[in-house]
Amino acid sequence: MKNKFLGSLALAGMTLGSMQAMDFNFFGHVGAGYDQGFGNGNRWDGVSDKVGYAGFTGHLGMDFGFNALHLGLGAYSGVPIWGTKNQATHLYSTRYIDLSDLYLKYDTEELKIAVGRFNNDFLESDWLTSYQQGVAAKWNVKSFGMWATWMNDFTTYGYQPGRIASELFGWSPYSSTYHGFGIGNEILALGMNFDFDFLKIDPFVHYYTYGSGTIQAGTKLALVFGEDGPVQSTTALRFMWQNEFGANGDSTMLFWGDQELLFGGFFKLGAGYYGTTGGAGIYSVNNVTRFYGRYLTPIDYTSSYFGANASTWYLFTGVTSQWFDLDVLYSEGSHDEFSAIASVTVFDTEAKGSLNGFALKVGGGYVSNGFNRAWQQHNVVAFVKLSY
Repeated sequence: MKNKFLGSLALAGMTLGSMQAMDFNFFGHVGAGYDQGFGNGNRWDGVSDKVGYAGFTGHLGMDFGFNALHLGLGAYSGVPIWGTKNQATHLYSTRYIDLSDLYLKYDTEELKIAVGRFNNDFLESDWLTSYQQGVAAKWNVKSFGMWATWMNDFTTYGYQPGRIASELFGWSPYSSTYHGFGIGNEILALGMNFDFDFLKIDPFVHYYTYGSGTIQAGTKLALVFGEDGPVQSTTALRFMWQNEFGANGDSTMLFWGDQELLFGGFFKLGAGYYGTTGGAGIYSVNNVTRFYGRYLTPIDYTSSYFGANASTWYLFTGVTSQWFDLDVLYSEGSHDEFSAIASVTVFDTEAKGSLNGFALKVGGGYVSNGFNRAWQQHNVVAFVKLSY
């Protein structure tokens, strides 16, 4: 009897210790975006009402951490509020909720492994950033790293890296959520990261199983000088080759250079150029361009920046800070754009249990497909977002 009592006491102590060791955090956002077109290019057919829309997106995730082991559960929602010519339902869908997070993750500074549904931004890929269903791993040690992933489904939920409030202006769920959680849209990818202080080299290979299969291979080379100094210079050179198996004449190469100067960690100024060869163009799950056009001038929101024989140069400037952000860009070529988007932080405070604290941001701006176009698009946007 005494042994049973002592055993029960020990089990209760272990359970209590585990509960005390658990770290619980919630994360996500709620917000709304409004986009109104004013140009003749903002009409579906050239004569009807100019396209405008408004929508809501929200995300609530919960992370249960036991030292390096994490369990996650979360849901993402997108709701069309209003739109002309069904524009809102095109961009937000009528499937209002999705299981975004359901994962088991091992997370240390050197090794990260995730299984299930999760945000794969820890891979730091320029082309695959998304919520994915599958497995992903990244290993880092000193100046070398390696990552790999198997994605059997994915969605971006509208998020585009580096673009202010992009996750508020459209969303779509995992395709498998409403098709029996079957496997599809498979991508196998592998990459490496070499970090030699001012020189960084990131080669990668992607294999898409769609159709007859598509292979992509490429690299990024970045030169960073004056890091954390009064003037920081970042030169990024990217190359990608894409080919679809069994198809003739579809091979495409992408060449892309981007130069940014950051003054005092606050004011940025730079320029870039990209070009592609012929073939089928370049496909990607996501991208790290600086463009706001096409998804904020959404008559042609499904178009790619990297179609065949594309050639575009751009200039940009802006501000990045805790309380105010501004992106201004002008481009000409295959993708014409003038955009100016700003965001003001009303408050940003830490909160126990919130992974990122609470922050309220409001903002808006203007996006067009350049100037003096026969089919001119003018879009004014506004948004509000509470993140946690």
